Amino acid sequence: MKRILAIIFLAAFAVVAFCQEPNKQLRQLEKYLNEQGYEVKHSQSNAGGKIAHVWTSWQSFGYLTLPEGWSVGEERSRVQNVGVHRVKQEKMIEMLDTARHAFSTLSKEASESYCYEYHKKGTDTIKYAMASCNDVDTLSSFSHEGTKYFFNAQETANFDYTSRTFENEIKGLEDSENKKTHTLDAGGFYQHYYSIPSEYGWDDMQPFDTTAFKALIKPVLKKVLKLKGAKSSSVYWRHDEGCTADGLWRQSFVVPYGLTTGTMYYIPAEHAAEVDLLCRELDSLAYHYVNSHPEQPYEYTYYDRPIRQPEEDNHGTFSFDIVNGVSYKGGNEYYLMCGSDASGFYILSLINRGAIWIPYDWLRLKSWINGEKVYLKGREPKEDKNEKMNE
Repeated sequence: MKRILAIIFLAAFAVVAFCQEPNKQLRQLEKYLNEQGYEVKHSQSNAGGKIAHVWTSWQSFGYLTLPEGWSVGEERSRVQNVGVHRVKQEKMIEMLDTARHAFSTLSKEASESYCYEYHKKGTDTIKYAMASCNDVDTLSSFSHEGTKYFFNAQETANFDYTSRTFENEIKGLEDSENKKTHTLDAGGFYQHYYSIPSEYGWDDMQPFDTTAFKALIKPVLKKVLKLKGAKSSSVYWRHDEGCTADGLWRQSFVVPYGLTTGTMYYIPAEHAAEVDLLCRELDSLAYHYVNSHPEQPYEYTYYDRPIRQPEEDNHGTFSFDIVNGVSYKGGNEYYLMCGSDASGFYILSLINRGAIWIPYDWLRLKSWINGEKVYLKGREPKEDKNEKMNE
C-alpha cells in the first residue's frame, strides 16, 4: 500500500509549474513527508516588504548499531530486531526516491537548479537546490559545506541527504545467519521558501500590538485555568550586560542585555487532549491576528500536531513558539510559547526587551537574575535544596 501511495505521489510530480502560489508539487511532497513521519514545520513571517513562508524538516536516521562490549545476549536481541530496522530503512529509501524524483522533475521548470549526487561503498550524498523568480538577473546564490542556497527569489527549495554505512561482525552467534549487520548513520534536511509582496515596507510598519493580542487570547487562557490542577505564575528572567552566569537554555548573542517578563500557565499531563484543543484555539486566533495586521512584524508557526510530552523529567522542552511579535526599531517583542515536561504542559505569554535569555530551569522558576534563581514553591529540584525558594 505504501509503495502504491509513493507511486501516486511520483505521478503527481510529472506535471510541474512554479506559479504565483506555493508550488503544489512541493506542497504535496511536504504532505507526503508528514504522513510518513518526517515532520515538516511551517512558519510564516513578516519583516517588511514581503510575507515569507518556510517549510522545513530535519531528520536523523539511526540503523542498528552494536557498541563494543555488549554481551552475546544483548547482541542476539539486536539481531532479532533486524527486521524492524530493515523496515525503517526501506521506508527511508522510499522517501528518498520520492524526494529525488520530485526535485528532478521540478528542476526542469525552475529558473535555476542544482543537483549533486555521490555514492561509494555505502556512503551517499544527495543535494538538490532550485529557485524560481520573475527576474533571473536578480537571482543570487552561495554555497556552504557543499550545499547551494539561492536568494533574491520568490521561491526556493533545498533537499540534502548524507549517509555512511559501517559493517559490524557479530561475535558469538555461529548458529545465526546474521553473522554481520550494518550501522547506517544518516541525516536529511528539507527546506522550502516562498514569499509574496506586502504593501508595507519596514519603515511603513507599526510595532506589534501586544496589548491587543493579549486581549484577544485572554478568554482562552481563562479556560486553561479552569482545568483541574492548572495554575499560573509570574516570569522574571534578567541577564544584565557583562553577566557570565551559566544555566541558559536559549540565548541570543545580538544584545548582551535581556529582560523577559510575563505569565507561565501550567496544566497537568492528564489534560493532554484539552491542551491540544486549547493550543489549536490559540493558534487559530494567532493566525487570524497576524494575517489581519500586515503592518505589524511577526513570526508565526503553524500548529499541526499535539505538544510532545517528554517521558522523563528534564529541564523542559519548548515545542515551538506559536507567535513572536518581532521587535520593531528597538522596541519590545512578544512571545506566545508552548512547552512540556514529564509532569505536564506549559503555555507562556512573554514580553521581552533586548536579548531573550531562557534559563534551563525555566519551568520551576519565579525569577532568574544574573544566575541567581528563586524557585516556585514546591518546584525546587532535589539537587538545589539550598537555592532560594518562593515562599
